[in-house]
Amino acid sequence: MTERSTRESRLWPVPVFTLLFLVVAGIVAFGSSFRLGLSPSGPVLDRGVAEVRSCRTSVPDLGLASVCQAQVRWQSGRSGHAVVRSVRPLTGTVDVVERGRRGGRNPDAAVVPADHPDHAASWAWGLLVLGVLACGAGGMVLGFRVSRWLPPRRRSPLGQ
Repeated sequence: MTERSTRESRLWPVPVFTLLFLVVAGIVAFGSSFRLGLSPSGPVLDRGVAEVRSCRTSVPDLGLASVCQAQVRWQSGRSGHAVVRSVRPLTGTVDVVERGRRGGRNPDAAVVPADHPDHAASWAWGLLVLGVLACGAGGMVLGFRVSRWLPPRRRSPLGQ
């Protein structure tokens, strides 16, 4: 084995574990943003009353949210089936709101309980800025630590 292939075989876990960490962190971040009330962050489109049929924990959110099947009667007069996302399992009759999504071209909406927290407008941007700064500093420290594991650079035979 050459020296280069030895070094490469020694360093392959770094990008693999970094990628796995980022995937898990992203999933937890989306579930946590719902739980903290950062999403859905759009304006209230309609209010109504939902009769919950069944509830289960949401696997894509790693159990941080519950997904409930419900029959909803809206104040605007329409009624029908809806999927209600909640931070806790729901039972019986629940007041719900339909929130539109800000930005984007899709007129999508999410149905959540009326008591779902709505902190999106107040501190989401501050949290984003702090998160970017913390991740940048953490990446810099991690980069310096990983660089210590690498062998020293050898001079080129051409002297450059």
